[in-house]
Amino acid sequence: MSIPMSLNFGLSGQPFSGPDIGGFGGNATPQMFARWMGIGAMLPFARGHSEKGTVDHEPWEFVKECEDVYRQALYRRYRILPHLYTLFCKAHTTGVPIMSPLFFADPKDEKLRKVEDSFLLGPLLVAACTKAGKKPDPKKTVLPNGLWQLFDFDDSHPDLPLLFLKGGSIIPTGQVSQYTGDVSENDPITLIIALEEEGKAEGTLYEDDGDSFEYKKGQFLLTRYSAALLSSSTGGSSGKKIVIKITQSDGYLSRPKRPLKVRILLANKAELEGEGVDGEELTVDLPSRLDMAQITTLIQQQDLPKEDDENIPDEADHKTSESLAVPPTTLLDLKIGDWSLKVAPWIGGRIVSMIHEPTETEWLEGKLEHGAYEEYSGVEYRSPGCVEQYDVKKEQSEIEGTDGVVMEGDIGGGLVMCCQIGGKGADSKIV
Repeated sequence: MSIPMSLNFGLSGQPFSGPDIGGFGGNATPQMFARWMGIGAMLPFARGHSEKGTVDHEPWEFVKECEDVYRQALYRRYRILPHLYTLFCKAHTTGVPIMSPLFFADPKDEKLRKVEDSFLLGPLLVAACTKAGKKPDPKKTVLPNGLWQLFDFDDSHPDLPLLFLKGGSIIPTGQVSQYTGDVSENDPITLIIALEEEGKAEGTLYEDDGDSFEYKKGQFLLTRYSAALLSSSTGGSSGKKIVIKITQSDGYLSRPKRPLKVRILLANKAELEGEGVDGEELTVDLPSRLDMAQITTLIQQQDLPKEDDENIPDEADHKTSESLAVPPTTLLDLKIGDWSLKVAPWIGGRIVSMIHEPTETEWLEGKLEHGAYEEYSGVEYRSPGCVEQYDVKKEQSEIEGTDGVVMEGDIGGGLVMCCQIGGKGADSKIV
């Protein structure tokens, strides 16, 4: 739900959005939390947040594997911050969403309109795996037409989303830091490059002081980079080279004297690397076909699954203490006349499903039974007792001979709220 919700926000004119990572209501399992963080870290707005009464959602409160994936996901976000900041500028000046649906890459391809587990960050495609216990498969990922190069940051993991860069594109990336205040304008910039079929690519980097409104007075630096595959009489054994240079620079900010690194993505996750100085032309020689074959073989050997790269268990494994125990999360099934109900005592005693059996119509579908969390309105959120854990006092035929339940919850201040759900009268109306 996080991906289509955020996409719709962007299409509706609110590009800077993101859900509560891990879910606001209910208790996340380790795998659910880790995968949610893997996606959430790539969204425009990334924040972990949960309501009172749920188990702690700090990554170290889950299994260690969850903490490791959380860290890798955050490292990814810090690396792509230069690209994200550039997209923020574009959204501010043009209204184009920061994250956009796949059909933005090919509006004529109708099958892309149904994809809800992938999205675009400019030319960067992020593909999630939403099936529990399954690993993301690049071969099964729906991609728009054109070249799309698979890559990562040496952090490939089955609970992290896949990353693809569109051919003909360049995205700027930075270094891992503890927080944005650690970032310096003199830090190296790394360009990730995917050439198109004609051997060309281009991309943009926007920079300002990140703190003031001086950009309105021209105190910014907007750089357009290009890469091109050219013939070379002095290059490598292939007789070809890739030249990276600046084609345009706007703004009054001076260019920092900083290192420039490049990663040129090739087929089968093979890469070429180069280093130079930002502002100066950089040349990378293209290896021969034989050298490329050897590089590809080496990459494939290194890309074999590792023993520690298994999916995080999708179990409610959580560190507990005497002061915080994991509340029971078993749904209660009630049969009242023509209605079948499911009730969640651990989150406000809510009815999360109400099916009219003769018509098989679901009147009130929640998401708790699917491992997610229940949505509710702002009015309900402010109501006392809507999110507290309730204890079941009576069940089933103890209530006037029909299915039902009586629950009590401590809502604070010495008050206990009672919630009763059951049938009444010959027509078994739900009350």
